[in-house]
Amino acid sequence: MKTQEQKIKSFAKLLEQARIEELHKDNVACEDNILNAKVTTKQGKKYIKVDVGHSGAYMVEISTERIFGIKAYGVIHRGHCYGTLDEINQWYWGGYTARKRAKQIEPTDKEEYRLVLTVRQVVNGEQNLVCYDGLCGIYDTLKEAVEAAKCLKRQLA
Repeated sequence: MKTQEQKIKSFAKLLEQARIEELHKDNVACEDNILNAKVTTKQGKKYIKVDVGHSGAYMVEISTERIFGIKAYGVIHRGHCYGTLDEINQWYWGGYTARKRAKQIEPTDKEEYRLVLTVRQVVNGEQNLVCYDGLCGIYDTLKEAVEAAKCLKRQLA
């Protein structure tokens, strides 16, 4: 089992790698930008400050290991919670703020596979638009799921 210090180091390393990866993806990975993506941590009484470059980015509550965004340096934003140190791999840390990664869905047939692939591409920003067929597939799948939920609700009532 990892100690809190090891978890913080893992989080800082993941955050820094994701930021540098994003710089390369945006084709702005000059030396200054890479140096400004350096992640440092500062221990406090209640929180650990996680800074990217010279700016504050996140704060980790020591007692619960929850990760928060900040309102101002040293001030957490309780409305922006990004899980815990045990859940860091469920988030993408490369953007200005963290984004929840899409759940991995295993399709059962070729049509579902195409639909899941299309949705993943849109969620991950690899594709800006879903083709009409993809939208129809998403709509049909959601419609079937709603009908199944209604049917189950009637059976349980």
